[in-house]
Amino acid sequence: MKSNGNGNLELGEISTIRNILMGEEMSNVNHSIRNLESKLDSMEDNFSKKLAAIEKHYEERLNKMKDAYESKIATLEEELATKSSAIEQKIVTVKNDDRKLLSDLFAQVSEQLKNS
Repeated sequence: MKSNGNGNLELGEISTIRNILMGEEMSNVNHSIRNLESKLDSMEDNFSKKLAAIEKHYEERLNKMKDAYESKIATLEEELATKSSAIEQKIVTVKNDDRKLLSDLFAQVSEQLKNS
């Protein structure tokens, strides 16, 4: 090893010694970082796939619920229309019966007034 006049190692030699001592450690650190990046990429892909599966599941579930509610609404609308029609028919019948009854009552009153 070269030393300058004061017994100190030159800068180039210090760098060489540092590389010799720390080179393997830096290589291990770099290797660990690459492994972590690889694992992170894998986890990200896995997460994306699971998220897509969850989205698909809930979209299908939502569509089934929507179809069920639309079917139920259609059934209720049909029932409402049927019952509404029956009620309207009953109102017409009661109205006609009431008219007939009033007509008969007026006829009776008229007859009683003639006879009095």
